[in-house]
Amino acid sequence: MTDPGRIQSALRSLEEAGLASIDPSGASWLVGVHPEVRAEIMSAMPESLRASAAEAAARALLEVWPDEGEQSPLAGALRACAASLEDASADVLWTGGWHDVMFRAGRSLDSAALRQPAVSHWRAVANASERLLGSGHPDTLLATARVARAGLAAGLGTEAVTLHQRALSAHTTYLGPDHPQTIAARAGLGTALLAVGRPAEAVAALESVPTAGPDPGSDGVDATAVQDSLLTAYQAAGQHKDAIKLAGRLLAEREKADGPDHPRTLVTRRELARASVAAGKAKDAIAHGQRALADAERVLGPDHPDTIDAVSVLASAYHTARRPKDALPLYERALADRERTRGPADPETIGARGNLASALHSAGRMASALELYERTRADCNRVLGAGHPDTLAARANLAHAYYAMGRFTEAVALLEGTLADCIRVLAPGDPLTEAVRDSLDAASRG
Repeated sequence: MTDPGRIQSALRSLEEAGLASIDPSGASWLVGVHPEVRAEIMSAMPESLRASAAEAAARALLEVWPDEGEQSPLAGALRACAASLEDASADVLWTGGWHDVMFRAGRSLDSAALRQPAVSHWRAVANASERLLGSGHPDTLLATARVARAGLAAGLGTEAVTLHQRALSAHTTYLGPDHPQTIAARAGLGTALLAVGRPAEAVAALESVPTAGPDPGSDGVDATAVQDSLLTAYQAAGQHKDAIKLAGRLLAEREKADGPDHPRTLVTRRELARASVAAGKAKDAIAHGQRALADAERVLGPDHPDTIDAVSVLASAYHTARRPKDALPLYERALADRERTRGPADPETIGARGNLASALHSAGRMASALELYERTRADCNRVLGAGHPDTLAARANLAHAYYAMGRFTEAVALLEGTLADCIRVLAPGDPLTEAVRDSLDAASRG
């Protein structure tokens, strides 16, 4: 075994000669070499020695890379070393079978939530793997799946869907439709479709995923996450009966497996209440909502985000049942809680303010409702942008309030502008566009 003292002595000699710099401040020394010095060394290095050096560097990085702490300075230094190694070794890492270090660097970027760098890294890994190992190689398929996952995490929207579609196509071609990694790719596509507002397509993809799979830590399917995504997709697609059926089954399974106070059980009960609200089943919604809120307050405390969400769900249940005296205090509490815990400009706070405005509108308290509608529109425009769906919905809600108060000209003008923007920024046939169009037709007939 090499003597660490001799290694440190050699590094000190290089530093004294001006050929290297050493930063001993961290848990491990970080040794840097000036680009011009490195270029000279690389130009004089035989190919066989370059391969040996790349293998030694890759092995060393994999040995010292910790399993946790991906946001630490050490992890950042290791990622920088991996990038430098990739740049210096060209294709040697791949032909020598030491490209695992590039996958380790990618996982580190993912864990550190460095979204855009992760996308760029996985793209480069996938391209290199396809070029050198072939499009059907397991590592190429893995890298293809990882770049799709990174794209979704980075919020690339439609591009992320395209990446997931490519990943699914490649896995289906080379592994077959029933391989666990292909099934995982199908689940990933469903999640991506849901994220970009294409719930009907997401339902089709997620329904085709088996409900049992490998542990979520593998590249297989996290069955729990798939079922939760499918439940969300059902609700977003307006398939309320399917959502209620699935939520009821999941709740029974999770109560039995995890107990009534487990976080997954609490979430599922709240989602069952939400689905019941959407389906207009007010009695069931209230019963599930009351239990969801009581359990969340007891287990999580009043300021937990899930508890505040449970307040909103129960408020909606009472609103659906036309019980404004019960609904309004809960809507007011939800808004106050979100303002206190998230701040007045947080998107969830803005949404809570809009919900209270709607409840006041339904209760006939139009002056108070109008004030909140106008503030919600202004806040959405400022925080989310003029073309965001929530901003467009806030404009439509304000127009409805204008109409209810007899301000017909303002209502029609606002709906006309909102419809034009919906057509411009939303997908053809979007439900919001159709709802605004219907409202404009009704207001114009007046």
